[in-house]
Amino acid sequence: MSNKSVYFVTLGCSKNDVDTNIMKSVLSHDKYDIAESLEDANIIIVNTCGFIEDAKQESIDMIFDMIQFKEEHNCEYLIASGCLAQRYPEELLSEIPELDGILGTGQLGDINKLLDSILNNERDNVYVENINSEYVEGVHRKEVGITEYVKISEGCNNNCTYCIIPALRGKNRSRKIEDIHSEVENLVERGTREIILIAQNTSDYGIDLY
Repeated sequence: MSNKSVYFVTLGCSKNDVDTNIMKSVLSHDKYDIAESLEDANIIIVNTCGFIEDAKQESIDMIFDMIQFKEEHNCEYLIASGCLAQRYPEELLSEIPELDGILGTGQLGDINKLLDSILNNERDNVYVENINSEYVEGVHRKEVGITEYVKISEGCNNNCTYCIIPALRGKNRSRKIEDIHSEVENLVERGTREIILIAQNTSDYGIDLY
């Protein structure tokens, strides 16, 4: 059986760009290929944003655009990942039956398990429980540019009343300096010349480790 082709649509902030790169990197390439275009896709994954109303609406609109595309082309499966998927998994599945699966922000490393489950016609394809999971280390991006974003931590401990981030991304989890250095080194070796370090709260970097 030939591999299924997966196409990623990424919305929202630069942290979502990093998450998409992680998913692409951990994808089991003996089963799945990364599609170069929507027209080539058997599976579409929409990496959503769910922080403010405009971002939520943009994510919903994109999901419906991809539903229409799925109906008109050879795409077989549609998955929502990212912050909106983490925030409203049950609502999305009940209101949008065309969705085949949900992948939350803390379970990027389970992308192969989710895809395998969907292709095997198994039920309950919702992966949102492990919001405080460890960062997926040791993966190398398939493509790199002159400028690349590198996460130094995930989540936030502040729990501000006006902010939903801790519920979407979990508590602050800093990456080890050695892991950050290794990722940056790999990027530079492959041609990156500008590294932008990002996090939900960069000023809290390391308080949980050092």
